[in-house]
Amino acid sequence: MNQQTSFRPYSPEDASTIYDLTARSAELDRVDPRSTLESVPTFEELAESLENDGGDVLVGVDNEGNIVGYGQIRWWQEEDGTLVYLHSGMVDPDHRRKGHGSALLGALEAKIHEIAATHDKDAPKVMGANSSDAEPIKTAMLEKQGYGLVHSMVEMEFVQPEKLPDAQLPEGFTLRESATPEEQRQIYEANKRIYEGTFGSVAPSEENFEEFLEDIPEDANWKVVWHEDELAGFVISTHKDNGAAEIMEVAVLPEFRRQGLAGFLMAESIRSLQTEGAELIRLHTDADGKMGGRQLYENIGFKALKEHGRYRKPISLEQEAHSDQVNLTEMTEDQLSEWFNPNNIHNGSHFMSPEDNARFQQLCDSDLKEGIRFLRERWGEYADREFIESFALVHWVGNSENGLDNLERLLGDSRHEVEISTQGYRDAEALIGNTRWLNAKFGVLVDGRVNLASNADIQTNQWHGLMPDDDVKRRKYTEWANRLMTNETNCISPYEFAVDNWKASAIVVDPDTPNMDLVVAMAKKYGLSVVDTSNNTLFESNKSSQ
Repeated sequence: MNQQTSFRPYSPEDASTIYDLTARSAELDRVDPRSTLESVPTFEELAESLENDGGDVLVGVDNEGNIVGYGQIRWWQEEDGTLVYLHSGMVDPDHRRKGHGSALLGALEAKIHEIAATHDKDAPKVMGANSSDAEPIKTAMLEKQGYGLVHSMVEMEFVQPEKLPDAQLPEGFTLRESATPEEQRQIYEANKRIYEGTFGSVAPSEENFEEFLEDIPEDANWKVVWHEDELAGFVISTHKDNGAAEIMEVAVLPEFRRQGLAGFLMAESIRSLQTEGAELIRLHTDADGKMGGRQLYENIGFKALKEHGRYRKPISLEQEAHSDQVNLTEMTEDQLSEWFNPNNIHNGSHFMSPEDNARFQQLCDSDLKEGIRFLRERWGEYADREFIESFALVHWVGNSENGLDNLERLLGDSRHEVEISTQGYRDAEALIGNTRWLNAKFGVLVDGRVNLASNADIQTNQWHGLMPDDDVKRRKYTEWANRLMTNETNCISPYEFAVDNWKASAIVVDPDTPNMDLVVAMAKKYGLSVVDTSNNTLFESNKSSQ
């Protein structure tokens, strides 16, 4: 079973420990210290950031009180009125793959719900998180929890000086290498107009103008092109302490485009930075290139280094009781005893009373959404949204009178018909292809094993005991089953979840389990042994024998 994680507010005494784990994490995660989009903060920078965020910093500790990770929350309101709650954090490298990361994400989301509940109830709200293309595990965790990629930034470095154009300033334009306070405001307002309506844009304000100026160092290089007294374009760059230089802003107003001003400004800025001793020059821009920046930069000698995704997940405070659930692995012994009390469940009813099971089945037969809503009411304290949805989907397919038609709709993608999460579908496909998934969810809680053995009305690979009598339908079921079972991406979820979160050591199977080669393959992949219901070892992993 995974280690318990508890969370408390940040205290200044935590700064040195958090700095140490941040530095070690940066080295392990290969964070680029010269990046324009990610950084390795100094102790002073980190301590100031933690102190400023105050009550919106959570510190995770394990059973022995050791700090195993931390998370921060920042929020702002975008131009369209959306409130964005961005969370970030990390887990100590020495304490990873023990369930602390999932627990940290859950705690941050719970804290965000608390904060969001105090804000404008009519404003749309989203949770945000960032993950680069060098962080596949983090990205997968976010996607599994319902986050979707909404935007990507790409970091670029100047590497081909031979491409730099020898551009000339068109006639009628003048270049100034400074900007007065009044001109800086003009540049700010022009920049706001150019990027109005784009991802992450914030409405112009005096406070935002001050933030704009604060982000630009006093010794920054300003190169501003004017057409008579009218602002035409600008580029702002700066040298960093690490020997790198960054081009922070570059823009040409729409009415002055297609005259070579952007290329001229970039060439002037790059040559100035090189003359002043810059070892390398970087910038970042939209990865999709819709604003035209990426193509311009590639044409003049920049290459892409890394993409940084911006992920978001809607917040629905009306459904808070269902969207912010207690993790099954965090249940107390009393809760577990109640959950598995044979007097409270019906054998084969999947941890519901006979009455609830009958009602749930009736609802699923008539309206899947009502079945999901019923499960949320019954399981809301213990199960997350994706598990509830995928469980209902499997009943919709496996136990419904229209199961065959529903299965065909599921595999043909009917998300629009039932309006539930994509992750619910992914989990359902895994569950249908591996009918032992439920036991993997619950059995590990009891004995530290992924229990694939049959019980009651669930028979391995028989769609919950409802293999149709009709030969044509049976062949169709078998065809779908084989397609799902042999698609590795649909089968790794229960094993990976059990290993990462519950430290599972073995898979328990019936001696005559079909697809045993697939079970063994998954066991090898995740370092698990395979034993039968009599505890005879059918396969022993190297990891287990060490």
